[in-house]
Amino acid sequence: MVFKNGQDFQCGDTVVLGVVDDPNSGYGIKVVGGRVNGSTQTGPFSGPDTFQIVQALLIANGTPPIPVP
Repeated sequence: MVFKNGQDFQCGDTVVLGVVDDPNSGYGIKVVGGRVNGSTQTGPFSGPDTFQIVQALLIANGTPPIPVP
């Protein structure tokens, strides 16, 4: 998987990679990419909640969120 600046993401975006089980892959895993648009993050504590967006992406791809101690 190759991401290209200006095509798949812009400066300021957050690129998220998830690894999920894939029995059809020779490696047994699949890497799923996602992006949180940086233009929606207008400040350190405003705009959409990036962590909720990332959690929703992971759950949508079949990967449960990993709890942080």
